[in-house]
Amino acid sequence: MPLPEETATQMIYVCQAPDVPGKFDNAKATALKVPFGPIRGKLVRGEAIEVDDPVNPGQKRVVKPEDVIGGGSEGAVSSLTLHGHLS
Repeated sequence: MPLPEETATQMIYVCQAPDVPGKFDNAKATALKVPFGPIRGKLVRGEAIEVDDPVNPGQKRVVKPEDVIGGGSEGAVSSLTLHGHLS
């Protein structure tokens, strides 16, 4: 095995997988009075929506994607380093 000073890094590859999206929670959306239909798709795409506020009639409230989507994670990262001998 060569000593570190006898080698040179030739190439480094870094690979990152895409983030894993969370799952839409229908029960949470229903509890927050989010209507069924395309408006739920906006939440899945990461957009906040406005819905009627049942506590304050005539008012709106904002539901954010993080209110109804959970469990996602960042994509994995791996690296590979290739070494060569110095001449």
